[in-house]
Amino acid sequence: MTYVSWKLSAFPKSRVIGVGSNLDTERFRALEVLKGKGQRSWSVGLSVADLTDSILKDKRKVHSVSTLAKGCCNINSEVFLSLPCILGTHGVIEMVKLEEDPLVLEKLQSSAASIHDLLQQLKL
Repeated sequence: MTYVSWKLSAFPKSRVIGVGSNLDTERFRALEVLKGKGQRSWSVGLSVADLTDSILKDKRKVHSVSTLAKGCCNINSEVFLSLPCILGTHGVIEMVKLEEDPLVLEKLQSSAASIHDLLQQLKL
């Protein structure tokens, strides 16, 4: 959804946070979990508050958010993955460098390829 929002909104890639990204996805997942458990949870609200605080106060903290992964870990396609990023007033300031564990990189590249294949079917 982040890819679709980015393509349709014409926002710069660093300004797409919160529009179809982890914020919306986490809210949807939280509602599904709550239906199954029959209780309310503060975790999603606290996570959103923490992200908002980091952005509004330019804290430059590390958060896992959907971001354009092209150029990271030899990913050459325009896909958004949840990666550790430093957030500030202008959104994603930079991605945190990931360990170069071959197995982790292979799985990340495989995920990116799968997502890219699905996105190609949208024909945007």
